Amino acid sequence: MKKLVLSLGAASALLMSGCIEHYNQYMVDRVEDLENRVTTLEDVCQRMNTNVLSLQTLVNALTESDAITSVSPVSEDGRTVGYVMNFLKNSPITIYHGKDGKDGANGADGATPLLGVKQDGGHYYWTLNGSWLTDDKGNKVSAEGAQGAAGNDGAAGASGKDGVTPRFRIDGGDWYISLDNGTTWEKAGRATGEKGEAGKDGADGKDGADGKDGINGQDGAAGKDGEAGKDGVNGKDGADGKDGINGQDGAAGKDGEAGKDGADAKEWFTRIDTESDPESVTFELADGESFTIPRSPELAIEFIGGDEITGAGGSTDDITVDYKIIGKTVGLKLNVITSANVRASLSSENDAEGTLTITPTDATSGYDKVILFATNGNATVMNSLSFK
Repeated sequence: MKKLVLSLGAASALLMSGCIEHYNQYMVDRVEDLENRVTTLEDVCQRMNTNVLSLQTLVNALTESDAITSVSPVSEDGRTVGYVMNFLKNSPITIYHGKDGKDGANGADGATPLLGVKQDGGHYYWTLNGSWLTDDKGNKVSAEGAQGAAGNDGAAGASGKDGVTPRFRIDGGDWYISLDNGTTWEKAGRATGEKGEAGKDGADGKDGADGKDGINGQDGAAGKDGEAGKDGVNGKDGADGKDGINGQDGAAGKDGEAGKDGADAKEWFTRIDTESDPESVTFELADGESFTIPRSPELAIEFIGGDEITGAGGSTDDITVDYKIIGKTVGLKLNVITSANVRASLSSENDAEGTLTITPTDATSGYDKVILFATNGNATVMNSLSFK
C-alpha cells in the first residue's frame, strides 16, 4: 500500500511538472506573438500615414495639372510593395500597396481604416471606409492641399486651401484618426483581432452500472433424533451490490483563436499601373475610385505669369519675366536666345529660379521670340516667350 501511495505521488508530481512546463511555453509563445503583432501594426500605421501624404500629393497633382517625371519600385523580400514617384511641381512621394489578407479563425478580425478620395462639385474630398469623411459640423473634409498660410499685411492675402491631412495612430488595439494634426482623436476601427468565445463544457459522463445483489447463505443441517441436534449456524447475508461510479465531467473546450490583426486587411492602393500607358500612371483605390496622372520629362520650364509679353508696343523699356525650372535641377545650365529685334539676359545661368530681362526695339513685333533652354546633363528642354 505504501508503495502504491509513493507511486501515485511521483506520478502526480510528474504530471504537475509537465503542466507547468506546458503553461510556461504557452505564455512565452503568447508574449512573442503579441510583440510580433504590435511591431506589424506599428509598421502598418507608419505606412498608412505615409500613404495619406502621398494620396494628398496625388490630389494636388490632379488639381494643379502636375505631372510625374519618374517612377521607381520599392522592393521587400524580392517583391514590389510600392513606388517612389517624382513630380514636376510637387515633392516626391512613396506609395505602398498590397493584396487582401486572409480572414482570422473564430475571433473578430481587425480592420485597417480605408482612406480614399472622391470628387464632388469639382473638388476632391476625403472618404473613410467608402463614406464621406466629415468634421464635427458634418462638412466634407477637403483633400486639396494642406491649410494655406495667411496673406501678408497690406492688401488682403489670398486665403489658403482648407484641405486637411488626416493622421492615424493605434491605442489599446484600436485605430484612431485625427483631423487637426493630432490635437483630438476619434476612434476609426479595431486594429487587433478579438479573442473568440470559450468552447462549451464537455457532456457529463454516464452513470456506472448498479452492482448485483449478494447470494443468501444456506440453512444448517437438522440434528439427529434423541439429543436435539444443534442448530446450524445462520448463513451470512450476501454483500450489498456496490453503487455505480458517476462518470467525470468532460474537459472544458478551448478558447477560440484570436482574429487576424488589421495588418492583413486591404491596402488603400489596390493597383498602380505604371506600364499600360507610357504617357500616364493610373491609380486604383480600395474603395473603387481610380484616377490617372500624366507623365512628363524630368525637366520643365515655367514662366511666371504666362508665356506672352504684352504692352511692348513700340517701347524700348526693359521688361522682366520671372521663370522657374521644375524637376531635377542638379547640374543645371541655362541659356537664352532671341530673334533679331529683341535682346535678353539671365540673372543667373545656374539657378532654378530667376529673372529674364528683355529689351525690345522699335522693330519688335508679334513674330519675335525669346527662347529659354535648360539642361541638367540628362535632359534638355525649352520654352518660349512671344510678343502680343
